[in-house]
Amino acid sequence: MVPAMDNDSKGDSLEQAGVKLKAVVFATGYEPDVIKSPTWAALQGDYFLSLFRPFALPNAATKQMAAALQKYAHVTKSEFPSFGQYEAWAGADLMIKGLELAGKNPTRAAVIKDLRSLKSYDVNGLLPQPLDFATDFGHNPPLECTWMMQAKKNGFVPVSAKPFCGKDIPGTTTATAGS
Repeated sequence: MVPAMDNDSKGDSLEQAGVKLKAVVFATGYEPDVIKSPTWAALQGDYFLSLFRPFALPNAATKQMAAALQKYAHVTKSEFPSFGQYEAWAGADLMIKGLELAGKNPTRAAVIKDLRSLKSYDVNGLLPQPLDFATDFGHNPPLECTWMMQAKKNGFVPVSAKPFCGKDIPGTTTATAGS
């Protein structure tokens, strides 16, 4: 959740120090309840990162998830999931994938072993780039991507249909802004 702030507090300290903000980017806060919060007016024009494909950019994965949320959680077609709902969906999907990979009589060890051999997993298109559990499991992936959303009067709007990606800075494991 985005911290509470009044319309004049965003950037006041920086402005007092003579800093002119070109953009405000929040790593978190792309949530349905933020739109209905008292801070929404103060957030207009600001940017929010989404680690999962926004429903505003529909594909097979968002349509499948939206249908399930409408059927089982009784959300409306205009609503989009919270980060927790995305995470729960992705976790359940990965568990199902592990069970499928482990075969007819799966064991805990087989599920784990088979998931760690999975070289390309993107939750059917909800992730901006596939994960390689064979090499990236427990490590910082060499490429980090996210969608950028902008707060507008009527909701969050994607800045681009394509995610923005950053690669590790040579000699480090810290991602830098990319294309």
